[in-house]
Amino acid sequence: MISRKSLFILLFLPATIVLKAQSVFIYDQQTGEPVGNVLIYNDENTATALSNEQGIARLEGFSSTDEIHFQHPSYNNLKLDLLMIENMRFKIPLNQKLINLEEVVVSANRWEMKTYEVPNSIDIIKSKDIIFENPATSADMLTSTSGVFIQKSQLGGGSPMIRGFAANKILFTLDGIRMNNAIYRGGNLQNVLQADVNSIESAEVIYGPGTNVYGSDALGGVVDIHLLNPVLTDSNKWEASGHAFARFSSAAVERTIHADVNVSNNKWGILTMFSYSAFDDLVMGTMFN
Repeated sequence: MISRKSLFILLFLPATIVLKAQSVFIYDQQTGEPVGNVLIYNDENTATALSNEQGIARLEGFSSTDEIHFQHPSYNNLKLDLLMIENMRFKIPLNQKLINLEEVVVSANRWEMKTYEVPNSIDIIKSKDIIFENPATSADMLTSTSGVFIQKSQLGGGSPMIRGFAANKILFTLDGIRMNNAIYRGGNLQNVLQADVNSIESAEVIYGPGTNVYGSDALGGVVDIHLLNPVLTDSNKWEASGHAFARFSSAAVERTIHADVNVSNNKWGILTMFSYSAFDDLVMGTMFN
């Protein structure tokens, strides 16, 4: 015969082990990107966890009655119970703290400087700006800056012009590697399209001949593009993650597909991407004066 005490233990035992093998995904509510190094703990500090670079954490040791805290220095603290986490399907959004920091420019003089210490006029295109604007090409990405004019002879093309200088007088670099020089043919070029816009993390546009630190090729300015890097894990076990999307734009009849795969452990990482785009013809209108 089962005693009342044994029956009570049997009834409540499943509720205390429900979180032992459960994982949660923690992400930035604005960008949707995973948030790593989030500290997770209960009120008694008897159970803790830490999210990895993919934003995943295993809630081992937590009981169903715990109030679970999510803490990260760049985000507002969050406190949830199990029912709320289940209703969110174990996907936890975090809101960024409003911390005003001065921007740092890497490429203007090839070492980190604050923007007010750099004698050049500089526009910075951040990762969140690229995600929000969702440009079709890297040339379209540059139109978000105030001082770059993009010459287009076709919808999928684009040649930047800075301060009256065409593309062969503008230095184009990928992660600091020079991709052109001043002896390229004159006029407008399409060489900025060598960088897939879906592989770009950030970019800086430096205006004017004061960019002589790069040499004679940077007469009109410099377009310095920084590419995405592989994301390493926190263990020596190989893990893979990826993204894919398809896009259609009615204005240019654009059809784009993109896929990327990140394979890494805590020491090595490989990031591979594939993009395909097709555009309709750029034609003159039928009505004109």
